[in-house]
Amino acid sequence: METLLINEQFVSQFKYWQAGQIRTGMRFRNNLFEHVAQFKANQRPQAFELAWKLTQAGQEAIVTASTAQYTVWVSLRSKELILPIREQPQIAPFEQVTPDNQQHQLKIALSA
Repeated sequence: METLLINEQFVSQFKYWQAGQIRTGMRFRNNLFEHVAQFKANQRPQAFELAWKLTQAGQEAIVTASTAQYTVWVSLRSKELILPIREQPQIAPFEQVTPDNQQHQLKIALSA
């Protein structure tokens, strides 16, 4: 599969929340992609090398270009397909705070 090179003017970027962080996403042809890496204009080979490696790993990768930079994106769909369900991050069960364990939880939070 060849890596698409798309002019950055033809994509729509957006921000979204995942795993406790604000991330940058992009929509192209009704597909959603996650920002992976950004390279200066003179680093085109490095951008395509990363996209090629992602494609070889089973990801759908796209490179967008502007006059100043190349950006590598990976499909949010292919990212989910590669991780088997058992490896998907699980949400920890809610632990009820009681007066007995409240002090212990505060110490853990401060040390993290």
